[in-house]
Amino acid sequence: MKLPLFFLMFCLYLGYTQAQDNDSSKDLRIDQRSLDLGKAQNLKDSFQIFMKPEAYFVSVVAKDSMILDSYQQGLKLAKKNKNPRYITSAYSKIFQFHFQKGQNDLVAECLEKGVIDLKEYEAEFPNGLGAIYRILHYFAYYNADYRKMLDYGELALSYLLKTDDYKLISYAYLDIGNAHYYLGDYQKALSNYISSAKLYETGKNNNYQVYGNIADVYLILNQVDKAEEVLQLFLTATNNDKPSKEKNQKVTIIHYKLSKVALINEDFETALDYALQSIEKNTDQLKSELIFANTYASTALSNLNRFPEALEYASRAFQMLKESPDIGLEAELENSTGNLYLNIGEEVEAQKHFTKSLKIAEEKGFVHLEMRSAFELSKLQKKNGAYEDALKNLDRYITLKDSIFTVENNQNISELQTKYDTEKKELENLNLKMTNDLIQAQNKKYLVGGLVLTGVVLLLGFFFIQLQRVKNQLAVQNKLVAEKNNKLTELDKVKSNFFANVSHELRTPLTLILGPISRLLKSNNISNKEFTMLKLMEQNGGNLLKLINEILDLSKLEANKLELKERPTVLYLFIQRLLASFESFAQKKSIDLIFEYQADSSLQINVDPNKLEKIINNLISNACKFTPPGGKITLEVQDQGHSLQFKISDTG
Repeated sequence: MKLPLFFLMFCLYLGYTQAQDNDSSKDLRIDQRSLDLGKAQNLKDSFQIFMKPEAYFVSVVAKDSMILDSYQQGLKLAKKNKNPRYITSAYSKIFQFHFQKGQNDLVAECLEKGVIDLKEYEAEFPNGLGAIYRILHYFAYYNADYRKMLDYGELALSYLLKTDDYKLISYAYLDIGNAHYYLGDYQKALSNYISSAKLYETGKNNNYQVYGNIADVYLILNQVDKAEEVLQLFLTATNNDKPSKEKNQKVTIIHYKLSKVALINEDFETALDYALQSIEKNTDQLKSELIFANTYASTALSNLNRFPEALEYASRAFQMLKESPDIGLEAELENSTGNLYLNIGEEVEAQKHFTKSLKIAEEKGFVHLEMRSAFELSKLQKKNGAYEDALKNLDRYITLKDSIFTVENNQNISELQTKYDTEKKELENLNLKMTNDLIQAQNKKYLVGGLVLTGVVLLLGFFFIQLQRVKNQLAVQNKLVAEKNNKLTELDKVKSNFFANVSHELRTPLTLILGPISRLLKSNNISNKEFTMLKLMEQNGGNLLKLINEILDLSKLEANKLELKERPTVLYLFIQRLLASFESFAQKKSIDLIFEYQADSSLQINVDPNKLEKIINNLISNACKFTPPGGKITLEVQDQGHSLQFKISDTG
């Protein structure tokens, strides 16, 4: 259909008029910004105008470029005035702009420049570098590069520890814990989560999410009771809070985590109740929490044979994932939906979802999820006669389960070894004390005999005979002790020579194994799954090599040839890591483990870390053993100028 010429001309006129109005509006807004800048009384006012360009630019065509230009002008202003706080803020805004546009190359370039610009303010404003490295940490998470995620998290913490911003320090510990979690090192993840929680418990920040992370680790380590205990304690404390937005967020998180615990315990009614409460309390529409809660509601309903409702909640979760993609949540939801279809007998659909979950988990290194998906697929494939594929997935399941078991037990073995060494030393000390007591008792007898001999002449002969008898007995005992000592020395020498020879023989092939593994880990051509498996091999091989080197050190010590291997070490982080390994034991015994550090948190000292670690571990282990429940153990470190003083005290 042809339109009349006058109608077309009228439309063109309207379009031209509207464009003129938009241009006028844009010019007016730009003029308004110039006026506001002219009215600005100080740097803060001017900087805030540049950081809020949306208030001035409304033209759709020009908006993006103008917003970015405004942020960059704000950055120039901050750099000109040498204000590191505003420099950090400007780089944060520029990062958000490029990230939202998916411009990853520009994101990386922006953050690299931020590190360079803030380096000169490291001493006066370490918060800046801490903040930039935390942003790099999250960017690495977005790209599923968990190794870089860990590196950036540790760098952020090293700078934030120089500040009194306890909230950010707590979040940095949480960041590092998350990186270890994704890399499959759950003990280190738990240690960092506990460090974050400690700062929350002191009231120095509001980082309550960490309790959910602690519960997640306990669930992975099959310590379901501990996970539930942590969540219930946190829920009780939260219920005492005044009504607030923060309280709703806490309850939302706790309820969906408790739903997961109930699912593991196969209490599906309770799981459904907690999931629905989480959805109801989520008034702020927290996306990740909503997806989890809908997923767990779907799983609970499926196990209660309420399949139409289960599919409805699963569909909601998938729809939310489209709006807010998260690869980790997607893998979890695919696995849950696979179980749902399995329950209603649609095995083809179930296999599709399990396969997708397995693929994501394998690519991203989600070890536990990969293990579960492989097991379910194996059962389906066996049922359908695909025995070769079933065998492959069953073998994958067993391999992953064994690797997780090995990681979990390495920590237990290390703790048992420390306990054994401590008790052995105590036994030796007890034997020495008994020998000294015997000698002291004999000496007392001599003294009494001498006094009596000088006072009682008539009994001189009798006491002389008694004295000689005691001396003879002591001589015989000393001879026996000397003979036993000689035999023990010979046996100890034979044992040391044997272990030294065996250790030399073991160390060479083990070194040849660890070398190629280390080179493979540095390669950029391996998947996250391969990295996780190789990391496990390297950790276990490293533990074995460490034990072998300790045996060799013993031989060197006996020969007075043991040398210290000193290297620069950040003392605060080093000791905090050691203390974290005793947290779970201290909590079990209700012991308060206190760390008082009176030195620069960034202080580096040249020390042999292995030797210092053994010394501190032995002292704390001994303190833990003899401190009663409800007691406390304190580790103090004081910088005395020319030396450092370490002091460990307990109430045992």
